Amino acid sequence: MFQDVLPTLCFYEVSDGQERSDSSGSFSNEKEADFVSFMIECLVSAGVDSSSIGVITLYKSQMYTILAKLGTSR
Repeated sequence: MFQDVLPTLCFYEVSDGQERSDSSGSFSNEKEADFVSFMIECLVSAGVDSSSIGVITLYKSQMYTILAKLGTSR
């Protein structure tokens, strides 16, 4: 279904976000995390197995922000 529409690897620009650093020097961006969690929720709602979805982020703080948003959406 989505495999026929979306490419295996996607890049999206979220231009209205603001980077913030935490005490460890790791960065997060709330708007980007909102977008990623929205995309994941859409894919899962459309029937894509969550184990088939991968998100690459360079910062632990961003990973934790995305995980927190996914946790509060369920």
